[in-house]
Amino acid sequence: MGGAAIGWRRRDPLHRWGRPAAAALVVASLVLWALPSLEVDIDVQPRDGGNAIDLSRDPLVSVALLSSPTFDPHVVLLPSIRFGRTGTEASLSTCGGPSVDLNDDGRPDLVCVFVVRKAAWRSADATGTLRARTAYGLSIEATAPVTLRTAELPALRRTGPRL
Repeated sequence: MGGAAIGWRRRDPLHRWGRPAAAALVVASLVLWALPSLEVDIDVQPRDGGNAIDLSRDPLVSVALLSSPTFDPHVVLLPSIRFGRTGTEASLSTCGGPSVDLNDDGRPDLVCVFVVRKAAWRSADATGTLRARTAYGLSIEATAPVTLRTAELPALRRTGPRL
């Protein structure tokens, strides 16, 4: 928890008698609460054990926000969801649909779909990060391993005589 004080003077715009006629000191307190991020679990490409994403062929990637006894993914503010290389990429395409329990805990999970090219991954990246806010003002963050692939170029064949 941090705090700050703000002060200002209100002056008489006419400045009667060479000094402010109605000077008043007003002090307001501003208390800033630094809430920690809630770490949650996600599943990239649900039910696909390798979390493989082909950067050149897959236009979309599915990510499930997994429920737990302390987290209901349906309280996440959908416009706040970011997913990709750093968790700041606005790559959300759609979210929601029928309720499904992917982690078999008896609670519905939330599946969202993201645009791969907007996720800003580089071929050497090994994780995907999701960040969002809940309706209660909490920030959430999750990171999961991903296997990024790119299309391989076919081997060049030489035609003609060798030198």
